[in-house]
Amino acid sequence: MRRISPLLFSVVFFLFACCFFALADRSHDEAIAASLSPSVLRFHVLAASDSEEDQNLKLKVRDFFLDTLHKALPQTADKANILSYVENQKATLVESLNAFLAQNGSSDTATLEIASIHFPQRRYGALCFPSGQYEALRICIGEAKGHNWWCVLYPSLCFTDESGPYLPASSCELLKDLVGEGTYSKLLSKEAKPAELRFFFLTPLSSF
Repeated sequence: MRRISPLLFSVVFFLFACCFFALADRSHDEAIAASLSPSVLRFHVLAASDSEEDQNLKLKVRDFFLDTLHKALPQTADKANILSYVENQKATLVESLNAFLAQNGSSDTATLEIASIHFPQRRYGALCFPSGQYEALRICIGEAKGHNWWCVLYPSLCFTDESGPYLPASSCELLKDLVGEGTYSKLLSKEAKPAELRFFFLTPLSSF
């Protein structure tokens, strides 16, 4: 019987160890995501394609929908209020989205759903949301084959002002209250700088 060379054994052991730790990390991330999901609501918009026109339209649809929520809901609205509004007004919201698409010269139509979606790891300033299943509002435009956009809708981590996008302290404090200090501490990114970090964009959504 041929003996396994020490080198081959080392390579196999190394690969096994890598797989083991990768699975352990994934399990750890999904456990954190599971503890977060009941308290947060994420937002997902899929463009019809990756063309420049469709990608720009995706961002316009995003802004339009967030502005609609901002005008319709009070500042005290929580996750349950948002979901209730969307469920009760779904037909009207879809109709307004399709009208907005038509006004912008698109023949595509949109769908709107509340779904459990697997999100990849995403950093929001000093916070890092692990990959896992999250409840989300999802808008699909046309065939929805283009690059998507996502954010945390509640508590909102997507704000902007005249100086650009920022991470509001009020949203961070609300998130800490919702999930507890223990879970919140696990979200703090060791790689990010602590204070009021600037990050990828958005439109004002002070209601949330």
